[in-house]
Amino acid sequence: MTTEHELLSVLLVEDNPANVFLQKRIITKLGCAGEITVATTGLEAFEMVKDWRDAPDRLPDLIFLDINLPAMNGWEFMDHYNDLEIPAELRPVVLILTYSEYSKDRKRAKKTPGVMGFYNKPLTVPLLESILQRYFPELAAGS
Repeated sequence: MTTEHELLSVLLVEDNPANVFLQKRIITKLGCAGEITVATTGLEAFEMVKDWRDAPDRLPDLIFLDINLPAMNGWEFMDHYNDLEIPAELRPVVLILTYSEYSKDRKRAKKTPGVMGFYNKPLTVPLLESILQRYFPELAAGS
């Protein structure tokens, strides 16, 4: 996890290039991330996190996870992610970021271990500011 005035490491799990572009732009605009990594499938994201767990300094602080992904959807990613042995203090903040308006998805997110929040796309500056304030208040206060 970050300490005061450190920048975040963010993993975007998103298969739509336009959404990746927008999310990177918003994150960069706020200057809150020292590193932004992109995985275009749930499987790719899982393999990254699995590799990074052996080098905890590589684990992202924040994961924005889409639900509808090729190769492994967001729910499947979470099932596998939750099986990884990552100490609680090193676990990234995982937030669902989706266009889904289905209440069943919002309810499922609340019941899924490891998912800390559910947000609707698009990512905007005010939304990211509110996420920073909620999950990384020490960073939000420093900006």
